[in-house]
Amino acid sequence: MRGFNKTLLFVDLIVALASAALLVAQDTHATVSGEIRGPGGATVGALNAVLTLAEPPHTLFSVRLDDEGEFKFTVLPAGTYTLTVAHLGFKTLKVKSIPLASAEQMILPPLRMELAPTDTPWLPIPELALHVAERNVGNLSGRVMRDESRGVASATVTLFCEDKLFGETKTNTSGEFIFFNLQPSDDCAIGVTHSGYYRWQRTDYEIQAGYDVTYSPIAVLPRRRAKLSRAASTVR
Repeated sequence: MRGFNKTLLFVDLIVALASAALLVAQDTHATVSGEIRGPGGATVGALNAVLTLAEPPHTLFSVRLDDEGEFKFTVLPAGTYTLTVAHLGFKTLKVKSIPLASAEQMILPPLRMELAPTDTPWLPIPELALHVAERNVGNLSGRVMRDESRGVASATVTLFCEDKLFGETKTNTSGEFIFFNLQPSDDCAIGVTHSGYYRWQRTDYEIQAGYDVTYSPIAVLPRRRAKLSRAASTVR
């Protein structure tokens, strides 16, 4: 009888272990984790990070960064997400189009918050998306505009980082430009020249490793052509 009871206990144990393994195998929940730092790698304090599901019902998930600036979202359904972190004194950090497969354990490349002094509202605002190629380089893109609806084609765009020329390119017919596979830097400037427009240049651009960074449109002013006037003359 004792041997029979031991056999039953052994069978029960095997069934329990098999059931647990089956539940683990069927777990389709995903996770997203990463870390966020400030300029120079400094910690940014206890901030809230929000993950938003792009598809309906647009569920919001919120976690608080720990003392090291690390975060982790758990029990996530598959889908496409946007990560947002906002804090006074910093530019709002947004990473769009994060694709998350069922049961995926995603670790984002390290992120950096940029300072946004209140006395300089013109600072360029970036939007980030995952750079699916190499995690140690990034892309930087933008658009050169004459007004809200008209882009400037064939403008020359130069990118300087840490006082060195990182690249030069031309805008397309819609005024768009992009620099590919750049080494990360938080000290960049962009210059725009075109024969029909005044020269434009500004600092406070940044390249983040592992991300495509798209900055807000650049507005350039067209040069006004002086109209020639001929004085009226009378021949007598």
